[in-house]
Amino acid sequence: MLTFNLHRPLSELEQKRNRRYSYAEVAEKSGLTRQGVRRLLTEQTLTIRVDTLARLLDFFRAEGLDITLGDLF
Repeated sequence: MLTFNLHRPLSELEQKRNRRYSYAEVAEKSGLTRQGVRRLLTEQTLTIRVDTLARLLDFFRAEGLDITLGDLF
């Protein structure tokens, strides 16, 4: 079974940049909703859309952390 985990790459990015990212900032920079980002970080996600994954990958890459799809699971 795959488990989605946004905490690990977000923590790595925060350590790399030496700053915290709010739900609102991740949402704004990724094109997702704040509620969607909050849900991804606080609740167990049973389904996730491919475009959401793509937006998250683009967000991390734009912020200087080159991750792969596998890093989100």
